Amino acid sequence: MYTNISSKLSSITKALHTQYKQYMYALWMTTTNDQSWKSKLNEERKKYNQILLSDTIATLTQSSGTSDMDYSILRQISALKNEGLEVSYDVSCQEDYMELVNNITSKTFTYKTLFKGSELDENEALTLLQNSTDSIQREQLWMNKMKLGDAIEGDLLELVSIRNKLAQSKGFSHFYELKLKSQELEMDDLTNLIQKLKRNLDETYVFIKTQMDNELKDKFDLQKDPMPWHYNQPFFNGTQDKRLTKDKVVESLNVWFSDKGFNIQDIIRQSKFSSNPNPSRENFCLNVDREEDIRLSIHFKQDQESVALLLHELGHALYEFNFSPSVPFILRKASQPFISEAVALFFERLAYKKSWFTSTIGPTTSFAPFIQSKQYFINTLFRLYEAISITAFEYELYANPSQNLNKLWWDIVEETQQLRRPADWNHAYWANNIQLTTLPAHSSHSLFGEVLASQFHVLLLRMFGDSANDESLQFLKENIFRKGNSVYWKRLLFDAFKSDIMPEYLINEINNNIKDES
Repeated sequence: MYTNISSKLSSITKALHTQYKQYMYALWMTTTNDQSWKSKLNEERKKYNQILLSDTIATLTQSSGTSDMDYSILRQISALKNEGLEVSYDVSCQEDYMELVNNITSKTFTYKTLFKGSELDENEALTLLQNSTDSIQREQLWMNKMKLGDAIEGDLLELVSIRNKLAQSKGFSHFYELKLKSQELEMDDLTNLIQKLKRNLDETYVFIKTQMDNELKDKFDLQKDPMPWHYNQPFFNGTQDKRLTKDKVVESLNVWFSDKGFNIQDIIRQSKFSSNPNPSRENFCLNVDREEDIRLSIHFKQDQESVALLLHELGHALYEFNFSPSVPFILRKASQPFISEAVALFFERLAYKKSWFTSTIGPTTSFAPFIQSKQYFINTLFRLYEAISITAFEYELYANPSQNLNKLWWDIVEETQQLRRPADWNHAYWANNIQLTTLPAHSSHSLFGEVLASQFHVLLLRMFGDSANDESLQFLKENIFRKGNSVYWKRLLFDAFKSDIMPEYLINEINNNIKDES
């Protein structure tokens, strides 16, 4: 019996792997702005989904595993079942789903903010908003920019409806419940994490935000607390340094990673770098074949933030580049999306350690002030609370999409982030969060990822004296990277660190760095 199952897995793996490569290559060509590949992408996606919904996989995933069955076989069957959860048996439903996603992303990336007779793209609007010191001008610009939400609300709600119908057809109450299940996460894990973070960070968040609010009140001569348009996103911005060319940074990183036993040359060779932000392109890492064809798309602006961004995406890439060849294709992916995010954040944070930056990239200058860990962790604190807001909202969006979502959004934002709702609040401001369309439940990955990145740092520091030395990185490679999804994520972490997810490490890092005035 097990021989038959193993044979079926081998056959289906070969078919999936072949189609996956074609699907991912079409995705790469489309997302790097070759729109002629768009129809090809839809065609390859359909073929991949057809395999996932094939009778062979259905038979495998419906059969019950037994305690004496090989663990790798059990993991492969479970992975196939989880991946198929998000695919509808109705082909027309799949097509409607993708048409809505494409419509929303197209409207988002081509949206123009009307301001003083001009049409501004995303980058132009953000730059103007960032630099304006006129409170009235900022309000007008922000309100016009946020009107995108009203333009895509209808499509997004229809997408939510399709996702919920899919989830209910597979035995779930709503899509958010299905999404967590497909990623082997329990709602209790997420709820408990958020409660611990808020219980231990609310006081720090209020303290820092009050400081920021007082600074903004002075800057804009406000009598009341600032409104959403007074804040800049992100809360700090790098200053360009002409010495930080892409070639110099890449070469410096290549030397550093090579010394640590990691090869980034093949990854960089197939990646795309641009100097001018394009609203229709995101920074991302894509594994084209789950082997060694891993590519990055990066906006490089010659500043410290760009170095951090490159380190972040290289973190994703190195995790996947170092899967063991012995791991079956079906399991050759991150054990959890948030573990990949944790690895990416772990490397990203190196860019905000001055000793590392100076020794690896080069000396800093007074012209381009160095952003220290303190400011980085202040920004992390604000990102956490934004992610908590989005997570709470997104759950309710799927659990009860017919409620007053505009009011719900501001109720959550006011309570969690302590941002005041504008007088003209009754619009779909919430729909501006593109991750609600393209990356459902991504905010939960951000929360777990931030927590685990700190956990990696602290535990590796204790074990090897330096979280980024040769021994630490080889430990991550052997105990996290190489295993892929061959081990359930909680077991993976316990086997490596004798520990479950522990937010205390992040809480302490935030509190200690923010209190450190040096």
